[in-house]
Amino acid sequence: MTNSVEVDAYIAALPEERATVLATLRQFIHDTVPGLTETMSYRMPTFESTDIVFSMASQKNYMALYVCGIDVL
Repeated sequence: MTNSVEVDAYIAALPEERATVLATLRQFIHDTVPGLTETMSYRMPTFESTDIVFSMASQKNYMALYVCGIDVL
């Protein structure tokens, strides 16, 4: 699978309300920081340039956005 296909599959496997939120967040990341590459890392969608900039995940009791690139804040 290609990276974005893996991210598509990850989001599609979620309950509808979580899928909607993470799909919206995914689009926001692409719109806000263009040029990032989508990958799956640590079993979660990640967005990277030379290093991981963002990761997002649907955890058991919450959804998370991990900001790893200080310069994008």
